[in-house]
Amino acid sequence: MVGVDVEAPIMRPDIDGVATLVFGPNEQAELSAARGRNKTRLFYTLWTLKEALIKAIGTGFAMDTSQFEIPSVMRQGALRCRYRLPQMADICWRLENCGNDHLAAAVAYECGAKSDG
Repeated sequence: MVGVDVEAPIMRPDIDGVATLVFGPNEQAELSAARGRNKTRLFYTLWTLKEALIKAIGTGFAMDTSQFEIPSVMRQGALRCRYRLPQMADICWRLENCGNDHLAAAVAYECGAKSDG
């Protein structure tokens, strides 16, 4: 299973409002502390990673995305990591931030069963 999301990172006046609906507490706190372009970049990085993951799983926004958080290593700038959703701990997901200065983009795909790293 593979999920992909690409967004044009435009300034939005409602970032904090949207964040309360789709991000977890740590993600919201980090977003609240960010300013200007960094805030917009972080918002879209988190958004695309979450959306790629829920597309890969096949639930879309039927899954409450505020109930899981993107790993802190990726929120701090790592471009890829392995991740296990608390709700589906037996499945390992590979998350990749493929964004650049002009686009926010992410890919998520299954990387194996519980015995995998």
